[in-house]
Amino acid sequence: MAGRGVDIKLGGELAEQIIAAVARTLVRSGHKRPYDLALQEQRSILLSMEASAYSPYDAEIRYFLSYVNEMELVRSLGGLHVIGSERHEARRIDNQLRGRAARQGDPGSSQFYLSMEDRLVRLFGGQQASSLMGRLNNDETSPLQSKLVSRLVEQSQARAEGDDFEPASIARIR
Repeated sequence: MAGRGVDIKLGGELAEQIIAAVARTLVRSGHKRPYDLALQEQRSILLSMEASAYSPYDAEIRYFLSYVNEMELVRSLGGLHVIGSERHEARRIDNQLRGRAARQGDPGSSQFYLSMEDRLVRLFGGQQASSLMGRLNNDETSPLQSKLVSRLVEQSQARAEGDDFEPASIARIR
C-alpha cells in the first residue's frame, strides 16, 4: 500500500518535463493559462492543432497524448480495484486501503476476502464466527457475505484497538 501523502494515479505520474512541454506548446498556440486546464481539455486542444505545431516537443506531446488515452482507458474499465486478503486490527488502515480505490473522483472499488482462520477473527471473534457459520449452515468452500460477518469483523477490530490502548498494554510498551 502506498504511504501517507502518496496517491495512486490512474495511468501513472506525468514527469514535470512533459507537463512543461505541453504548457509551452499551448502558450505558443495562444492559450494564456494552460495550467488551469484539465488534462482532457489540454488533450482536446492539442488534438485540434496541426502536428507540426508540437515542434520542438513532438516526443513529449505524443507521450502526453498516450498518457491521457491510457488514463481514460483505465477509467472506462472501472478504475483501480483494491482486493484485500486480510483485515487489519485497525479499521483506519482498512479504510485507508479502501480509499486508494477512488481518489480524486476516479472510479474504483474495493473487496475484502477473509478466511475464518484469519488472525483477527481467531483472536477476537473465533467462537462467534464458528457459531455463526453453524447457524447459517454455510459450506466452508462457498463465500459468505453477510452484515453479521461484517459486524463481527468490526467488533473484532474494535476489541483489538481497545486492547492496544489499555493501560496494561501501555505499561508493556514502556
